[in-house]
Amino acid sequence: MNRTAGWGILLFIYTAMKRKSFLFFFLLFCATAYPQQFTRSVDYAQFTDSLTLLQNVFSGGQNNIRTQFADIDGDGDPDMIFLDGDGTFGWYKNAGTPAQAVYILQTEFFEGGDMLNWFRLADTDGDGDLDLFTGASDNQVRYFQNTGSAAVPRYTLTADPLLTASGQPVISESGCHPAFTDADGDGDLDFVTGNSTGTLTFYKNIGTPQQFAFEFITDTWLNIIIIGGGGTQRHGASSIEFGDIDGDGDRDMLWGDFFGKSIYFLENTGSAVNPVYIVRSEAFPVNQDSVITSGFNMPRLADMDADGDLDLFVSVLYDPTVPQALMFFENMGTPASHDFRLRNPDYLSTVDAGIQSFISMADIDNDGREDIFLSNAQNPEGSVWYFRNISSSGNTRFELVTKEFAGIRGELSLAAEFGDLNGDGLKDILVGNFNGTVSFFQNTGTLTLPQFAPPVLLTDSSGQVIDIGIYARPRLCDIDGDLDPDLVIGAFNGRIRIFRNTGTLQQFRFTIADDQFALPDIGDNSSPFLYDFDRDGRTDLFAGNKNGNIWYFRNTGTASSPVWQQVTQDFLPALSGIDVTPFLTDFDLDGDPDLLAGNYRGGILLWLNDEITSVKNESAIAGDYGILRTWPNPFNPAFFIEYQAPAQEEITITLFTPAGEMVKTLYSGGAEQGKNRFSVNFTGLGLSSGAYFLQIRGKSGLTTAKITFLK
Repeated sequence: MNRTAGWGILLFIYTAMKRKSFLFFFLLFCATAYPQQFTRSVDYAQFTDSLTLLQNVFSGGQNNIRTQFADIDGDGDPDMIFLDGDGTFGWYKNAGTPAQAVYILQTEFFEGGDMLNWFRLADTDGDGDLDLFTGASDNQVRYFQNTGSAAVPRYTLTADPLLTASGQPVISESGCHPAFTDADGDGDLDFVTGNSTGTLTFYKNIGTPQQFAFEFITDTWLNIIIIGGGGTQRHGASSIEFGDIDGDGDRDMLWGDFFGKSIYFLENTGSAVNPVYIVRSEAFPVNQDSVITSGFNMPRLADMDADGDLDLFVSVLYDPTVPQALMFFENMGTPASHDFRLRNPDYLSTVDAGIQSFISMADIDNDGREDIFLSNAQNPEGSVWYFRNISSSGNTRFELVTKEFAGIRGELSLAAEFGDLNGDGLKDILVGNFNGTVSFFQNTGTLTLPQFAPPVLLTDSSGQVIDIGIYARPRLCDIDGDLDPDLVIGAFNGRIRIFRNTGTLQQFRFTIADDQFALPDIGDNSSPFLYDFDRDGRTDLFAGNKNGNIWYFRNTGTASSPVWQQVTQDFLPALSGIDVTPFLTDFDLDGDPDLLAGNYRGGILLWLNDEITSVKNESAIAGDYGILRTWPNPFNPAFFIEYQAPAQEEITITLFTPAGEMVKTLYSGGAEQGKNRFSVNFTGLGLSSGAYFLQIRGKSGLTTAKITFLK
């Protein structure tokens, strides 16, 4: 990793505690803090679904994925290039072989490339590399020439819009997915695209294999017409694919129709020079594995096992809530006699809960490890997926336990947040509902075996049901330093609603804040998250929105009276996806905040913080002595202490209850002149939630700080 900023670790101390538990301390010299940098990761942790090891787990998921299999990096095997339904595009490198693909998601596409609505890669200038064609405004086409190489593509926008030889725009309807094929056997690639009338438009290449020139010929090519929809007989958009399926030397056609629930197989009974297409089947493959979905299936052909015949992939473009992912059918026949069999209904096998994922983390089983909860939207009901953290030393791992945690289901979309709302040390749940309300699930179980009472709608201090419109996305955080959790809710209208907890740790009472902290409209589907990002002891505010931006507001006020000042509307410019729901935590346990995010595609995105330290020992300012800050506060399970010592000396750090009872001596040892930093982890100490006091005693004096442990 390219590490550029942060804190340098100078001393690492294990202090053995009773009951064979450990308290970890990191003694650090304070450093000048430089801007934190993030690197996207797709495979930092392992996730399992039953017995399956999931792949590219932080891909963010997939919805209505458009694909093409082609060797885009010139290493002799088929890579997978994709355009997702949310507009995200990229590629999976085949790190395996031509006979056994292993796909690894790449975090960046090739220089200059862009995609809209549809795309096709083809060598249209005969130089041995793949050029890029994609949609443009007004159903027009853009052409990106590969001015790099077969191994390292570089895309240069050469035509926008692409024109015919006679100067007219090449037209391809935005809802249709076209193809390049040598339709007339003259050795160059022609362009064929569908129409919503159920016919095909044919642009003949009247140029050469080295310099294409398309000319419009007809919008009823070969008089082919597909009327889908079964008994309803409707015309629709199409997705077409050409390939020699029957091994006779000419190209047959597979056709996915918007209203068709399967795939049409059109056999070329003519020749490569004079094609004649006959519909051989309205369901494909022609066996018990026939594709049957909601409609608008996209077929793609590629030889995935290097056996000389074409295999089949199918994705579903009908709507984003369809249950099918990218399906893989292996051709178990021969080049002359195909027999496609479903081998994998979810070829990419990634973390994908549906659409509009919302991530939370909580140690629900009290084993000292934060579990992951992924709320989602589905039709007709959303749910909450539970991934149990089963990590061990050096191995971050999560297993899917259930796709319906605590039996929670709700109309369309859900957003689950966890926190102890009644001071019993148990994690309760707040669930934001599609209709704008928030449901409260009280945990009536135990620390290790949670059980939840039937939900009740959350009300404010006046007894009114809290209703913020639609798409409620709640978060809990102590924003005013009074040790109880306050409520912050995002909504469809882009506003963030803030409710102060005017009750107690044992009995919450949410009162809407009068000033709402002068926060602006974040954009549709605002999703807040609060975290002390700059580690100054004050809680900062982050908020995602439908466009995929994350806003960052730094707290320039105090821990008890925040003033959130906007820093940026684009916290991570390279963010991948839309409808982003941020969650910050030290995911890799290296002492700095990482960023996880849910998104429209239904999975999880991860950016690891590359922060390190440029270390220098700072001299103490005269009279500047004591605990400068503790963060985060409240915390679970770990927090940092920053302590200023006027001289090198021996110190003792002790933990006390509010009644003055000593709990433990946490550290006894040296402190350097200047700023020192310690990290304390409560995991395994058996301490209950609540307030505690830290006392640091040294030759220079005595200083204390109040901390709050929230399980």
